[in-house]
Amino acid sequence: MYSRLTGAYLAVISQPISPKSLVDSSGTWVATLVTPLLCLIHPILSPDYGFAVIDESGAVLFHSDAAKNGRENFFDESLDSRDLRAAVSVRQESMLSVIYEGREHRLCVRPFATIQQCPWSLIVFASLSELSAERAERTLFFAALAVCYLAAVVIVLFMVFGPLSPSTFRDRLSCAWPSERRKGTYHHLALCLGLLIVQFYALIFEAAPERLPFWVLLIPSLSLTVTSLKLAQRTRSITWIAGATFVMAIVGLVLSLCNGEQWWKPSWWLTLICATLLFLSSEGATAQFGKWEKWSLPTSFSLACFLLLILTAGLPCVALFRMAFDYEEVASTRREQLLTMAELRRREEHAIRQYLGVRISDEKNDLSLADDLGKQLFLRRRLEEQSLDLYVTVFADQRANQLFYPKNLAQQTTEPPDERLTWLSLLASWLWLPHSSGPLTYEVSQGSSNTSMWTWSEEGISRIRIHPKYKPPWSEIAAGSPETAGLAKLIDHEPVFSGQELAYDLKLLQPLDFLSTMGFTLAVLFLLMFLSVRSTLQRMFLLNDLKGAMAIKGPMNVITLDRAVCRNGNSILLGLPTSGKTKMLEDKKGKADFRSSTSPR
Repeated sequence: MYSRLTGAYLAVISQPISPKSLVDSSGTWVATLVTPLLCLIHPILSPDYGFAVIDESGAVLFHSDAAKNGRENFFDESLDSRDLRAAVSVRQESMLSVIYEGREHRLCVRPFATIQQCPWSLIVFASLSELSAERAERTLFFAALAVCYLAAVVIVLFMVFGPLSPSTFRDRLSCAWPSERRKGTYHHLALCLGLLIVQFYALIFEAAPERLPFWVLLIPSLSLTVTSLKLAQRTRSITWIAGATFVMAIVGLVLSLCNGEQWWKPSWWLTLICATLLFLSSEGATAQFGKWEKWSLPTSFSLACFLLLILTAGLPCVALFRMAFDYEEVASTRREQLLTMAELRRREEHAIRQYLGVRISDEKNDLSLADDLGKQLFLRRRLEEQSLDLYVTVFADQRANQLFYPKNLAQQTTEPPDERLTWLSLLASWLWLPHSSGPLTYEVSQGSSNTSMWTWSEEGISRIRIHPKYKPPWSEIAAGSPETAGLAKLIDHEPVFSGQELAYDLKLLQPLDFLSTMGFTLAVLFLLMFLSVRSTLQRMFLLNDLKGAMAIKGPMNVITLDRAVCRNGNSILLGLPTSGKTKMLEDKKGKADFRSSTSPR
């Protein structure tokens, strides 16, 4: 009910009284207790979450938005609420998806089973609109990173092969032509590339996010280089590359031991990559693999090419998706922290207004709030020790006892660390312009402005803390007794009673979670890709059409069709589908015989 005097929404607990215990036993007597019910009125929840306590008709008795208490019907505000009405009527716990207040929400409906004959139901709901926006931003961000990677690959290939003449280009690629005498090399390459795939996948999730682009460019380039050197039988160069990789791992290990930097944490996987490269440079191992005749030339050659494709295109996409996923998770967590801090500040202001006129001190004269130590201590206990109206640890990934100042507050630096814009933030600022509708990625990922009250600091790689840009003068003695902290606030005229720090755990992308979610889909996709690559290479190099003495040993010479018709011997006309090859050959039908390699035999 709403109070006629104050307009506040209050809960009334009533109980009938036996007339025998009263002086005036006539009529009906009821004992009532009026309470604000901190856990239901003006609660603090994580953003995008809410709750409502309704009766059997859908009338809202208590709502996470206090303005809707007693003034809303949940059924009427929900579009197509037949399933919701049915769940409330049968009084069974249900999970539903409902359009509530014009936006899609996920609902959990549960009856009050612990209260006998209570017709009420509890509805806990979460908005899916922000989740959809996060997914769209993550997808767009991943697409932008993929375009950047593709551009880098094209630039590198142009710099390497652009200056070469056509004849020199064919000579450089002659070693890549499939040959029966190189089956051992293809088997050896397939095994080593498979090991590099496993090591690169582990390295993707071990590397620090800001250093991940370095590995995304290094490992595929390294794979292409050692593959070309192996096909050219330049194994000594591969040994030198393996040595350089080992030196890089040792330097990284020394740096991590001296400075504790997370960048060189993956030095262990670099050592394994070095061992794999040394194994690839072994000519004896290649000779042993050459004795294995179970796989045909098309299969072994196609498998090596397919694994190289996974290393240079598939796994970099996984790394770029991890970068987009983690970056969006940090931005989403920052948004939740900002909104939660705003709700905590609103809670503090509401408590101050509520108890401002209450006399707590024994002083005869009315003291102001800034001078009343007793009232400050009471408000501190109400805001920091009383948590009945706090639900932020229920829905968010937040550890217990981390809502307010940590115990080692006095050991923190006077100024928070500077936040420097990374290249990911610059890319985000380019994708989402400041004058747009203000998506969360741009709003909270660009660092704190000079006028901002808050800043963020990272605790490891999976935890983020929000705290004010200034250090309160009383923070050095805040670890003492509450009375000492209250006295320090009184002296410094500190207006804030509750703590000003919030620490959240981050749901970063994990390797096992990614495999469990995408493993089956990727397995089917890779199988289809391998079959497609094998079929394409068979047609490209005519591996099934020409065998034995007629097998093509290397790149073919390019001549015109008129010269091919006039010369003796066999020639092959290659071209794109529907490019007019058949018509050109029919015009020359009187001069030469022809057969299509794509027609059934």
